[in-house]
Amino acid sequence: MNQTYQQSEDTGKPFQGLRNLSVICSILGYLSFLGGFVMASMTSHNAYNSYDDPVLPFVLWFSVGFVGGIGYLIIADVLKLFVSAKENLDELLISAREIATHLREAREK
Repeated sequence: MNQTYQQSEDTGKPFQGLRNLSVICSILGYLSFLGGFVMASMTSHNAYNSYDDPVLPFVLWFSVGFVGGIGYLIIADVLKLFVSAKENLDELLISAREIATHLREAREK
């Protein structure tokens, strides 16, 4: 009974790399939002100075940053979901093994 629980403790955090990747994707998502806004402002300012329409470059770069940011944030959340689902399945497996051990012990008595 205690062996299975000790085995799960000894493994540590096998999915730490995916957790780190999720954090990196979150940071890239927010940076993409910021970068899209900065590029939108810069191209809009340049278009305004050259007497062109400043709205189209602003909308274009802002939408590119928004789509990129949302994409990175979705990837980060999916990675978090996979890691938590795997952890929950591991806990379920440990619980099932403990229940099976208790049932075997009760049957032997």
